Amino acid sequence: MPIKPKPILEGKYLDSVYPNGIPSNIILDKTICGIGATYLEIEKAQRHSIIIEPNVPVIIGKEKDHPQQIIGVYGEMNVKEIRARIEEKIETEYLKILTTPESFKKVINALKSFRIPYRDNFFLLFDECDRIITDIDFRERIALPMEEFFQFTNKAMVSATPIIIDDQRFKEHDFRVIKIKPDYYYAKPLELKPTNNVSLLLKRTLAKLETETKFCIFYNYVKGITDLIEYLELLPEEVSIYCSESARKDFKNEEIKSNVFDNLKYNEDNTVNLTTKYNFFTSRYYSAVDIKLNENPTVIMLSDVYKVFPKEAVNKDRKKKRKTKADEFIPTETPFTLIEPETEAIQIAGRFRNGISRLIHITNTNSEMEWKSKENLEKFYKEQHSAYLKLKEVRENFTELGEKYFANQAITRPDYVKDGYVTDKDEINHFRYNNMYLDERLKMLYYYPAMLYEAYSNSKAFYILSQSEYCAYTEQELKAIKNTNTLKAKRFQLLNEMLPKLAKSLHSDDHQLLEELKNELAFYFEALTIIGYRRIRQLQFLDSAIKEEIFKKKLTAKKVVKEVYSIFKEEEKYPTAFINTELERIFNKYNMCLGRRIQAKDIENYFEAKEYRTRDERGWKMVRKLIN
Repeated sequence: MPIKPKPILEGKYLDSVYPNGIPSNIILDKTICGIGATYLEIEKAQRHSIIIEPNVPVIIGKEKDHPQQIIGVYGEMNVKEIRARIEEKIETEYLKILTTPESFKKVINALKSFRIPYRDNFFLLFDECDRIITDIDFRERIALPMEEFFQFTNKAMVSATPIIIDDQRFKEHDFRVIKIKPDYYYAKPLELKPTNNVSLLLKRTLAKLETETKFCIFYNYVKGITDLIEYLELLPEEVSIYCSESARKDFKNEEIKSNVFDNLKYNEDNTVNLTTKYNFFTSRYYSAVDIKLNENPTVIMLSDVYKVFPKEAVNKDRKKKRKTKADEFIPTETPFTLIEPETEAIQIAGRFRNGISRLIHITNTNSEMEWKSKENLEKFYKEQHSAYLKLKEVRENFTELGEKYFANQAITRPDYVKDGYVTDKDEINHFRYNNMYLDERLKMLYYYPAMLYEAYSNSKAFYILSQSEYCAYTEQELKAIKNTNTLKAKRFQLLNEMLPKLAKSLHSDDHQLLEELKNELAFYFEALTIIGYRRIRQLQFLDSAIKEEIFKKKLTAKKVVKEVYSIFKEEEKYPTAFINTELERIFNKYNMCLGRRIQAKDIENYFEAKEYRTRDERGWKMVRKLIN
């Protein structure tokens, strides 16, 4: 699509560019958030409007700002209720209906009941249109309005971070892209912090910024938020969590659950009321929502390349089968906490209309993450679409019930169909295709920190202050070490690599962890300290062999040998009771727990000795030293 730039002056809003409203058949790239696109349509555009917003909190926020103008449609509201609300405002000069994509069909049905040419009478605006692509893999219905969208006479899309969609209908309707070009420097400072341990670096970052009044932490992982609260040792009353109602049900801790909300809370002046110091937001709040605060919070974005949704049964079945050449083209799971630098990060920073004090992105990367090129994927999936259409043609030739049933199974069960890559009209779902391309690009960006840095630079929305901080261990390593189901060889290997790093660390929490590991994994720690990893590996990680080797090493430690030889001399005789008493004293002195009673014959570890017995005494004669 052709792109046309439109300048905007500093301090000005979109109504200075389009005083009568957004033109039809355009995708408006606002470039920066908060320049008043929806305000323009609600307050300035002299026409009936339907504005599609990505989720409920956006509509609730707009209703707070424009209580007289807006008809908000979402949730369980039915067609009858929508019609009644329209009738209440029928005398209003211009109707402004805000709806979620999922409720859009109900709005259309309500308008149809008035028997009016709504497609000609209403301007249709799809706000934050990039969400169609970013969310369609888990919100199949988000693209439902698109069939109606192209049938409206006047229509447009808007976003500060639009993703241009590979859909022929945009060309058929002569769509063009309008790019707003600020005539001033608008980039915000962003602290990019690559690490190998997201949770630990967050903990250290919060400790350094503990004087800040509020923290807004964006992390798209409900269980991960619960884990972080526990890991950071935050009290339930210190924390608020903002997510969808369905996600709220996933919180098991009732104390935490009481501070989980599916909508923002507002003060009387319509500013957002964040009642706690630590505020977590899932992707439901990444875009569109206006978070107007009376203070400037620290905003922290978290990404973890190792957090992925549990694989579905179909993927498990796929793993069990012998791999084919086609399997190489099937995308691997995309970690769902990854934040897209050129879209989501911009949107997150733009939520805070009154500004922020700092913007930080803490993330790890994974150079082993697989990603596919758009060209290869497109070819592979279009070949699947061709096969899908051919199967449907073949089905028409079947006459028997069993044949038709088998053919229907073959057509409806493939991942290509179940994952929504084909529409109800048997056409390519371009939004789902674009979502797939975006996922693969995300994996590429989180391959190395340099690639993430470059993407942030390309966005022009940030100037980057990048400082990596790599910790003595990763979350995965620590979990593996503490997990008793981990292979013993792996636990020894990881602990051997971790201990020197913890010992050399300048962080007090690393020293604390070192002491914890000494207590929790005393056997492992003792083995590595006394006989070393190389010898442990030679002994094939066998407990009995390792314990025997530790025992020998303890007995022949230089300080022990020196003290033994200071007491016992060659060619001298010593009573058994004396030997027992002295060896027990020395072994206890050097914490040599042998796991059994100390015996006089233990002297044979130091001397070639001979036992003797007389009528009055039992003892041992030290013939010669065995250790130089």
